[in-house]
Amino acid sequence: MSEVVISGIGSAFSGSGNLQDFGRDLLDNKHLVQRTKRWRDNVFTPVCGQTPYEYFDELFFGISRRLAVVMDPSSKIGYMRGFEAILDAGLHPAALSGSNTGVFASSGINEFEQTFFHTGDMEKLKDGYIIMGMSRPMLPNRLTYYFNFNGPSYAVDGSWVGGLLGLQQAADAIREGRCDAALVVAGSISRYGETSLLLNKLGLVTDEGVTRSFDAKGTGAVRSDGAVALFLQRADQAKRCYARVLATEVEFIGPRCDLNLTLPSPKGTRNFLRRIYEKHAIDPKTIAYLEADGNGNRIRDACELNAIDQALVQEAARESPLQIGSVKSNIGHVDCVNGLAAICKMVVAMETGVIPATINFQEPNSEATGLVAGRLQVVEKNTPLHLSEDSVLAVHTMALSSMVGHAVLGGNPRGPGRVQDPADHLPRLITFSARNEEAAARVVNKIQSAPFHTNYYRLLQDVFSDDIRGYTYRGYVICPSVGNDTLVAPLEKRPVWFVYSGMGSQWAGMGTALMKIPVFAETIDRLHAVLEPRGMDLKAILTETGPTAFDNILKSFVGITACQVALTNVLTAVGVVPEGMVGHSAGELGCAYADGCFTEEQAILAAFARGKASNAVPLIKGKMAAIGLGYQDVLPRLPPTIDNVHEHTFRHDTVINGHKYHDRTNQWPTVLVMDMGSSPLLLP
Repeated sequence: MSEVVISGIGSAFSGSGNLQDFGRDLLDNKHLVQRTKRWRDNVFTPVCGQTPYEYFDELFFGISRRLAVVMDPSSKIGYMRGFEAILDAGLHPAALSGSNTGVFASSGINEFEQTFFHTGDMEKLKDGYIIMGMSRPMLPNRLTYYFNFNGPSYAVDGSWVGGLLGLQQAADAIREGRCDAALVVAGSISRYGETSLLLNKLGLVTDEGVTRSFDAKGTGAVRSDGAVALFLQRADQAKRCYARVLATEVEFIGPRCDLNLTLPSPKGTRNFLRRIYEKHAIDPKTIAYLEADGNGNRIRDACELNAIDQALVQEAARESPLQIGSVKSNIGHVDCVNGLAAICKMVVAMETGVIPATINFQEPNSEATGLVAGRLQVVEKNTPLHLSEDSVLAVHTMALSSMVGHAVLGGNPRGPGRVQDPADHLPRLITFSARNEEAAARVVNKIQSAPFHTNYYRLLQDVFSDDIRGYTYRGYVICPSVGNDTLVAPLEKRPVWFVYSGMGSQWAGMGTALMKIPVFAETIDRLHAVLEPRGMDLKAILTETGPTAFDNILKSFVGITACQVALTNVLTAVGVVPEGMVGHSAGELGCAYADGCFTEEQAILAAFARGKASNAVPLIKGKMAAIGLGYQDVLPRLPPTIDNVHEHTFRHDTVINGHKYHDRTNQWPTVLVMDMGSSPLLLP
């Protein structure tokens, strides 16, 4: 059975637009809820975590304007997070076209239906697209259509454990071979205060504006917006691994009593937890950290923690306290996204090696006996996460309808702090594209602010290996940054030409730095092997820095050609294809190789033959000088002994050359003045 891993994550929570921002906010112990103007005055305490949902690029996702206007906003943010998760996995979206990839999208209470259905405004009911916009299967089906997936497409409604239910179905589908990869999406928007009011009547939502998980003064949770998308793959196909999905289960276990259907049965929860760890052969003592539901309702928290204490601590004979926490203390209650939000927090802990604190906790809930006795320990401040090879992390969440969900994740095998400083110390060129100029600038900032990490750069290169439909800007970044080494420009087809320079372009040590590039070095090794039997040390020629580096024209010929052949191979390796090529003088050999007329061996041997011939044939002695002046400026400065100047119309660059006459003055009287910029093909 294939091991399933989380290889990509897209997320949006109050105050954070991605997982990196979310992790930063958690480690800063921020309270990510604020006053809202969404709700009508005097309905309920106007506090919730807000995620902007108004900005949706329907053109990018190929959705008609009529449909976009009436679409459920939780679906809109689900689209965006799904796209983000695929890119985060290091995949170009088109690479999944036609693949056996499934989509499992969870949803909860849809507060937007009343906006159109129950207002009594007949004007809003004129467009039948409302039915499509509010249809819950639209999210998974539309994602499947947009990416051209051929796998299963499910709409999942599991109440507040819907995210974990989608994760369970997706992971099982991959393990059972029903799909090769899967996108798990969940989104929720807290649109109306009336919903909070009703949940407050059940004791599940607080009117204090603060979620006090596990605290004696807890009165429920604050509601919040959020969306998470996880991209799952088999471990042998994933380019990165945030976590290994070892077990995920969701069950209806029945209420604590008939009078309160919102409280899951403690006994049922305990038996449920015991079954999970027995079924998947996982020792509860290996749990390094558990992210609990932590709703903030004292009775509800006590039911949850007492079941965890009995099943995973006491019955497992755990010797040390089990560290617990709840992300709800930061972001509040996110409906069907709760379980996936908890997974995001655990990923942050694994990536950074630090468990973010559970804030707003002051006094332990006295009804949670394991908490009072110290068998369960709330992480009250940022705490190092210690993982061994067999350590696991767990997520537990509860729904409104006495459903519970639990997931067990294996640690990232690479561990935290994976900043890589390769031995070659070479800077990296990262190319990218973006939807607009503003987005491109954000990409530049993100790349430059990240630690030097070649695995990260590899993922970026894979994502942007080809044009992404709808991305209209492109650019590049050189890392590590040493100044103004970025470029952002509109995405347009620009011609690329290879220009191969001639004699005079060589310089001492010109191959030293280039030999750090593997493709370049491998090419030089092959060319060196061709010339070595002929008495030529090509590597020495390219790396020598002394005054005799190019004292022989033979060295110049083979050095120039070798560099041009090797650089052509480097450009080919990174996918640069020229629309044309030009070779001048000795550069004609490199041009012939690029055009396919010569092989590597033929090009270097031709250069060797030209150099040998130049040395063997008696030549008329002469001199040449390149001068940064135009013809009209050069002419008055020439000595009077010059008797032949070829007059042309020049601008600012000239070459003066001539041969030596054997006369008594020993002068150089015949001079040809040539314009360096006279060819219209070379004009800027």
